[in-house]
Amino acid sequence: MLIRKKKHNDDVRNAYITGLEQGFELANKLKEIMSQKRKDSVSLPDKDQLKEFSLFLRHLLEIARSKGIDLE
Repeated sequence: MLIRKKKHNDDVRNAYITGLEQGFELANKLKEIMSQKRKDSVSLPDKDQLKEFSLFLRHLLEIARSKGIDLE
């Protein structure tokens, strides 16, 4: 009986350690993937670029309206 209990405890311990190791491996892989995605991501425009683009779109809208094109 004592041998079975020790074996059971060893099995549980080994399963726990294996689970921890796999968890750390997955966490490291996830960190690598997220790091790569950050490197590959497109930089966001700054506030001035957004304002300039907004004015450009308004200007295009005015031109379209003057030509009789309704974009809304």
